[in-house]
Amino acid sequence: MEGYADVQVRREMMNMDVLIWSERSRMLLAIEAKVDARQGDKQLLQYRQRLEEEFKDYSRDLLFLTTDGVAPNDDMWIPVTWEDMYRSLMDAMRRKTDVLSERARFAIEQYLELLSSEVLVNEVDMHLVNVCRKLYSEHKRVIDLIIEHGAVSSFTEAAEEFLFKSTDIRKISLSPTRAAFLPAKIDEACLAGGFTTAKGNYWGQDAAIIMWFALDGAKLALIVEVGPWADAGRQEAVLGLKNIMPPKGRVNRKLSETYSRIWSYRMNFSSDDPGTDEIIEKMKALYERIEGETESISGFIRTLNKQAR
Repeated sequence: MEGYADVQVRREMMNMDVLIWSERSRMLLAIEAKVDARQGDKQLLQYRQRLEEEFKDYSRDLLFLTTDGVAPNDDMWIPVTWEDMYRSLMDAMRRKTDVLSERARFAIEQYLELLSSEVLVNEVDMHLVNVCRKLYSEHKRVIDLIIEHGAVSSFTEAAEEFLFKSTDIRKISLSPTRAAFLPAKIDEACLAGGFTTAKGNYWGQDAAIIMWFALDGAKLALIVEVGPWADAGRQEAVLGLKNIMPPKGRVNRKLSETYSRIWSYRMNFSSDDPGTDEIIEKMKALYERIEGETESISGFIRTLNKQAR
């Protein structure tokens, strides 16, 4: 399971019901569910084409989940019934009961109860039992991962959705309370000027400039920081970048020779436990405060002479 420690589970991402993937293992599982609803014309085909584009070098399993195993109108999707899913989850939960939190167990039990009352038959014949066992044996790792890693914080889910839909932003790293990124124009300017930019986990890495959302209780902050450069002209460059930022939010503190915070702004949530939608709204509002300056920042970076650093 070590190769799946980075597994991500998302609902309603790219308009699909469930997406599960591991960047490290290059594995993707997509689930599209239908209850008393017809398939949209070429809907599954369009979903598959988008997944093929966004997850090009991933191994992909596509499950079409319906009450009675309706054949999908795109042959690349695998038909699975709600009964299959119900039995597989029951089996997997029994196998993984020791690693489930009380909250996760309660959520799964409530979901299983809903499935049982709404879409499942009361009597289970041996044929269905065998089908469920086959499903679990073929997708054991994925189903176990759903149970072990299925609980995703609202912040992580919101950040994934915000960064995914923002085509002009490059995601750098993501944690339960931090989401680091860089606007594409600024990233391109850094690369063109020969600056080192952050990749992967940015903490401790040389970076010309970096931005991140930070979750702090009932507040969400957007922070802009300039990284370490090895020249005497860095201080003037940092001041130049700082003056480009909107006045409200500029950080007035002594400039460090390594990481210099130049802008920070916070917004309050309506409660201590904000939902995904509210977090996304705050992310959009915070980013809008600096979005208009990305062109000026990238232009300023392009003027800096790499040889002077």
